[in-house]
Amino acid sequence: MFSSEAMISLANGSLKSINNLNINDVIYNKLKNPVKISNIDIIETNTVANVLLNNGTGVFYCDPSSLFYCHLTNDTGVHIGNYSQISDIYAQYGKLKSSCKLFSPESDISISTYEISNNLKTLYSIHTIDSDQTFFVNGVIAKCQSN
Repeated sequence: MFSSEAMISLANGSLKSINNLNINDVIYNKLKNPVKISNIDIIETNTVANVLLNNGTGVFYCDPSSLFYCHLTNDTGVHIGNYSQISDIYAQYGKLKSSCKLFSPESDISISTYEISNNLKTLYSIHTIDSDQTFFVNGVIAKCQSN
């Protein structure tokens, strides 16, 4: 779930803030295939992660359990790709382990800043009509979590 500062990639190539999306808007999934939005969940919460990526897209807030596609090379040289909660990516790899990157078609992106904030925020979660439930937020692949 993401705050209104999060920018979502539409299938027409433009960006739209997540709070301005509508059901039936067409966005890109992780394969850059167009998919329609089927539902948007909205919640208010006091516990959010303040995230800044190194791709110049600006700060956004998300639930610490928000899922991002990341990849890294482990100590034995094996490449691993998987969805991970942003809190785990930072805690396990973050700034201290530069081999972990968030995946973007344009380039690998790392987390510049990550901190938990106790400010009240409205967060939005996108559900799509396909089973993949993925989308691009601020240039990286995120996955909707079912409620």
